[in-house]
Amino acid sequence: MKAFILRFLLFLSPFIAILPLEAILRDNTYAAKAKHLAENRNAIEVVFFGSSHIWRAINPEYLDGNVSSLGLGGGAVDKDVALFNHVVNELPNLKVVFFELSDHSLEDYKGPNWAKNHLLLNHFGVRDYGKAQPPLNDWLLFTSQPKFYLEKFLFKPNLIESGKYNQYGFMTERPDTSTNSRIDQFRSLNYDKKKIEETSEKKYLFRMKENHFSTNLEAYKKNTSLLEKAIDRCVKMGIDVVLLSTPKYYLYNEKMPSARIERKNDFIEDQLKKANVYYLDYAREYEDSVELFANENHMNPLGAEVFTKDLKPYIDNLLNNH
Repeated sequence: MKAFILRFLLFLSPFIAILPLEAILRDNTYAAKAKHLAENRNAIEVVFFGSSHIWRAINPEYLDGNVSSLGLGGGAVDKDVALFNHVVNELPNLKVVFFELSDHSLEDYKGPNWAKNHLLLNHFGVRDYGKAQPPLNDWLLFTSQPKFYLEKFLFKPNLIESGKYNQYGFMTERPDTSTNSRIDQFRSLNYDKKKIEETSEKKYLFRMKENHFSTNLEAYKKNTSLLEKAIDRCVKMGIDVVLLSTPKYYLYNEKMPSARIERKNDFIEDQLKKANVYYLDYAREYEDSVELFANENHMNPLGAEVFTKDLKPYIDNLLNNH
């Protein structure tokens, strides 16, 4: 019996050893969003779903009422819908749902092998692995990607989620650009428009790899099907739906293929025929205001303040009509 206990303790020892590190890693923006959602589930009236465009552009501190922003860094429509389906029945007072629908959104699909599925699993309980069960190593952040998290912890301990964040999981303080210029590229270039233009082509090639500008009709079919079902679910539940394109810098807007925009607009046109479904296109609203952006397609904290305050009257009006 003693031998069995010893072997069992030896088996557990690696897991026990990483628990302190795991606790540190779990102090991130996903955890903040999940905590706020859980603690305010009976009061939340508005929820934003989307990628890092939403995460970096919406700061609920500037909105009255109970608002949750669930923008996911590196996310996509299929992950937005998976998270929506998981939480919608847990929010009895939900009145308005925002789904990001930027020009790139419908042709970017992450699927069951997304590298951040473990974050959705651990923080929200979302098992978006297709027909497969979550792998055992995904039940901890560290074991899901040991090399990635160890390097992040050792070399960028203050950049676990790219800066300091508030109770809503919004990044309120930008990181040191000397250690991560990609996060706040425009600031690292002192908002010099000429220098920003000179680096834009490299960013364009990078975004091509992220499916921001390339054509993906298979992803379009999958995403439109998923998003339409989510919209129809909201309509049946009496929840207003706002499809939102967040602000982008003009260099990003200029690169977007017109055919991709046309396909997105075709989908939007069909959805706007439904009751209480709306579309807000802010892609070009601030496109020349370099000081509001961190890079070509993400706002900085100042930009988020300006944009969120701009949205406030619209949101208040929707809530007042319920």
